[in-house]
Amino acid sequence: MLQQVGPPQEVYDRPGNIFVADFIGSPAMNMFPARLQTRNGDVFADSEVGSFRLNSQQADGAMKASDGEIVVGVRPEHLYVGGDEGSGTVSTTLGAMADLVEHLGNESHVTFSLSDATLVARLDARVKIRLGETVPLTVLVENLHLFDRASGQRLL
Repeated sequence: MLQQVGPPQEVYDRPGNIFVADFIGSPAMNMFPARLQTRNGDVFADSEVGSFRLNSQQADGAMKASDGEIVVGVRPEHLYVGGDEGSGTVSTTLGAMADLVEHLGNESHVTFSLSDATLVARLDARVKIRLGETVPLTVLVENLHLFDRASGQRLL
């Protein structure tokens, strides 16, 4: 069944549902279940990976989830080792242990474990990660994809 129509980059940047998000891109988008919570007027997506404070646009879109249960997605190239690497002002840093490092010449694919979750990061080859090393992984909130857990549809 046809899931989404559009230019390839648009489909990659704004997948319409979980199936498309998982299908387009290699390595695949990292996805994990989360629950929406409001604290001190801010909306957070709380998951086993970490707690992400959503910006106002994301919070408005996420509130469309029928029961507050969502799926958070982040592309491997949007995980950064160390501090904030982009233009976003809101980020979350997670402590992650390297389980697998694949050196591919110009880049490395590193599989990290956090609690019971696994994340894959696409990193510049000059970023040196050793097996078993725990490093700070930063996710810019502007790079998160949010999906309704029940329907699988994109929330914004």
